[in-house]
Amino acid sequence: MTAFDSLLACPRCDSPLSRDGDELTCGACKIVFPETGGLPWLFADPQASMTEWHNRWQLAIAQAQRTAETMDTAAKGADRASSRQRLEHQRDGHRAYEQQLLELLKPLALDTGANLESFLALRTRLPTEQGLTSYATNVFRDWCWGDAENAASLAAVTSALGDLRPSRILVLGAGAGRLAYDVHQALTPNITIALDNNPLFGCVMSRLAAGERLQLTEFPLAPNKATNTAIERTLSAPASAAPGFYSVLADGLR
Repeated sequence: MTAFDSLLACPRCDSPLSRDGDELTCGACKIVFPETGGLPWLFADPQASMTEWHNRWQLAIAQAQRTAETMDTAAKGADRASSRQRLEHQRDGHRAYEQQLLELLKPLALDTGANLESFLALRTRLPTEQGLTSYATNVFRDWCWGDAENAASLAAVTSALGDLRPSRILVLGAGAGRLAYDVHQALTPNITIALDNNPLFGCVMSRLAAGERLQLTEFPLAPNKATNTAIERTLSAPASAAPGFYSVLADGLR
């Protein structure tokens, strides 16, 4: 058992978990917690939670498809060349976004999809405002909008810690993971665990921390020109995370 595995416990009964390949098991509750794309899925009801996020992922894809179709229809009927160009740019951006979501969350793929109306009719336990991409802006803020805010956040944490240098750090509600990454790089603990309940954030932070570069389309709320209605961003970390950085999908209250 690795040092990381030894810290993981059942979110139902707090018993230590045992590992068998890509699965973690609670011997007391007889529940298996899967590991998808290297991310432990430590929700109290892992299968129900996974189904909810599967549905929300495919809802996001269906919405991207529908938006692209709407933009395409509008572009074909546009009277002005500038309007047509703007709509075509948005259409292409949503088509790219659909493929990016498919690639980014491949470990969560379902065998079959459904149309947008079917997904909108679902009633899952997560609040509807907490969709897969509801806070996608945080991904761009953390990993490609510049370092000023990231540096300020890190400075606030290190100032609060003073001379303390913890050997183990847990970041609850880690979001897209930049603060967890920066703290880990700056303080060099033995282990940093970045925990969030959103698998999009988990996939992004784990892959960027491993040194990968990702492409993701941003749709600014207030674009200053037509070509900025959809911007393909390259996301990357300054360097691969030092050893001991881990991402976990879980409910921080459990």
